[in-house]
Amino acid sequence: MAPNPLFEQVFEELGPEFKKLIERKVGKYDPALDTGEDSDDEPEEMLDTWDIERYLGEVGAPICADEKGRLHLGDVSEPCVGAGCRISKKCKVGRKVGSFHTHPLVGVWPSPQDISTSAYENETFFCIGGRLVDDKPYAACYIPKGPFYMDPFHPLFSFSEEPEGHIRFWRESPPPEAEDLLEIMSDGDLAREYGDEFEVEGETDEERGAKIRQLIEESGDMPDGFFENYESEGEMDTLELYSPSQGERLMDEAFRRLAMFFKTEGRYL
Repeated sequence: MAPNPLFEQVFEELGPEFKKLIERKVGKYDPALDTGEDSDDEPEEMLDTWDIERYLGEVGAPICADEKGRLHLGDVSEPCVGAGCRISKKCKVGRKVGSFHTHPLVGVWPSPQDISTSAYENETFFCIGGRLVDDKPYAACYIPKGPFYMDPFHPLFSFSEEPEGHIRFWRESPPPEAEDLLEIMSDGDLAREYGDEFEVEGETDEERGAKIRQLIEESGDMPDGFFENYESEGEMDTLELYSPSQGERLMDEAFRRLAMFFKTEGRYL
């Protein structure tokens, strides 16, 4: 089978950046992380924020294409965990064509949330990085073959091998980011809500709000006033813990199950 030119470009232009993020953020396999969900005892729960970020934290970034089609990573978002990982929709240079994020445990097959988010964002492709055999950095990329529904993907996550164990932890939903706020608030709303904080001039709320919008876009920071009434949310979540010896076998199995819907390729970096 002839090499896919997009995969060749991705791994050539982005492979070194993928590797750096994986080596910096994805820890090596630690069987002691198993919190015992398969035992008869009540499983232990990872609740400490520091432990969760250290062992389960993810990083993510948009994949951007410049005017000549060359690929680069946009701003990296971290820490984020599980389905709460939010990747910027914007690129400072060029346009967003895809995304990259890490998985903290063995296996870089996509979750249902990974698939649905990529489809919702109309990405050309997305990539996931982690560690497999001998804790070596590994990345896999997925190119959709066409539109699809989510239901066909549910069988993917019933693998032929049982996980070594499970990790149960508190997954706190991250607060909205500046670009999320700007999407849902009009200029007038921004002026009425944050006018005192920014103290910009203008004859109408819309004029003042437009200036506030520009300041938020330039800084990328949320207004301080947003956090005065913000209450974080979250829920208990469970991740499956597979051993490195299972990693390559299950990646091959995931690729086979996704073949009807995705072009796939994975490489050690």
